[in-house]
Amino acid sequence: MNNYLRLLHGLFSLAVDLGAISENTARAIKLMREESPDRLTPTWEQAQTLIESVKRHESKTALSAMLLLGLGQAELRNLRGEHFDQERGYVTVRRQKTQKVFTVPIFPHARQLVEQMSLEGRFKQEMPVFRVYNPHEAMVLACQRLNYPRFSPRSLRRAFIIRALEKGIDPRVVAAWQGHRDATLILRVYGAWVNQVHAQRMAALMN
Repeated sequence: MNNYLRLLHGLFSLAVDLGAISENTARAIKLMREESPDRLTPTWEQAQTLIESVKRHESKTALSAMLLLGLGQAELRNLRGEHFDQERGYVTVRRQKTQKVFTVPIFPHARQLVEQMSLEGRFKQEMPVFRVYNPHEAMVLACQRLNYPRFSPRSLRRAFIIRALEKGIDPRVVAAWQGHRDATLILRVYGAWVNQVHAQRMAALMN
């Protein structure tokens, strides 16, 4: 909404400059207050420690999938047994916000989890893989036990993205793993990590 308002302000300002109108009446329309989203994110090690301390197996499995596969709670809800292709090594995911279908590799660090889930008989046709989609309470209790900040389940997805960028994964690939059309959002939100990794690589060339 604020982007539309800024455009309106600019158009009216241009009209004043061109002499089409005498004053910019759009100035009376104020921008909406923008809330700064809470992007509190654990380190990769903190995230692993958090999950390890979760008591209930079902919650631990769901949180592990969110961290190791970079999935959100809504994506977990849509996963069925047929979406896991262990032979080809990928998971087919539907992004809840856009309904876009994309694939996520079964990363090396996620193979043990996927194999365990397979042994538990979770990959049945048309059956939900997870029975817990919002393990918020489990995260809260784990944070309290470990005296961590109050991380949310969503923060595990951010931890996954940051780890991928720190390892030098192309932001466009990371964006594709998140079901995004391009890397714009990744670069805007996580640009600091992209720039940091790139700067370190460029510095190494100066030997």
